Amino acid sequence: TKKATTTKKVTTTKKATAPTKKEDIVKLYNTAASVASTSKPGYKKSNDTVLSNLNMGALAKISAVRDTVGNFLGEGSTSETVKKGSFDGKKLVKSTLKASDVTNATCKLTDDGKYYEISITVKNETNPLKGSSALGRFTKDYKDADEVRSGLSEVGAGVGAITINTTSVTIKAKIGVTDNQFASLTHNIKMSATLNDVKYSIAKVKTATAELETTVRYTEFKY
Repeated sequence: TKKATTTKKVTTTKKATAPTKKEDIVKLYNTAASVASTSKPGYKKSNDTVLSNLNMGALAKISAVRDTVGNFLGEGSTSETVKKGSFDGKKLVKSTLKASDVTNATCKLTDDGKYYEISITVKNETNPLKGSSALGRFTKDYKDADEVRSGLSEVGAGVGAITINTTSVTIKAKIGVTDNQFASLTHNIKMSATLNDVKYSIAKVKTATAELETTVRYTEFKY
């Protein structure tokens, strides 16, 4: 009797490949943000905003106005530790970024093949609204024109037109290949702001301008 032989099936794991199309890289980022919204990881977050080239004429000497402009443009540094399970959609946003919002996107695998490293450049825009602009679809870490106007009003200052332009917006993220979880995330946002007809008490200025850069870092994710 001939002895039966069996062939053991060998399974191989297909190595991941990094997406190259802008649409696929944006989808990868959105998926990681969606996973974060449902998994509710803990993480550390820092926010650093530097205000430069502020030109307000005589109003710059009035601390209430100077501080309010700085405050409502987000000037300063903050840091916090978010506990696991406390995701609120404000500190880390569930992204709805569109491919049409993006001018350039790249992705590569880390040497060990465990993570995607992505870089996304978001298009520049004027007076980006939260939730309905390229910037507003993936972050709330900026002040829009209405918030600046409201802040000035609270200290008794009036303002005419407000124009806020983004001049450079980038997203950099490290995302797990098998689980779509963030390992790290950084948003860098550069803006210029122009405020026309700013008035406070007897002082006024026709045009006030400023530039600002905000860097938001998310680290030490715990899923």
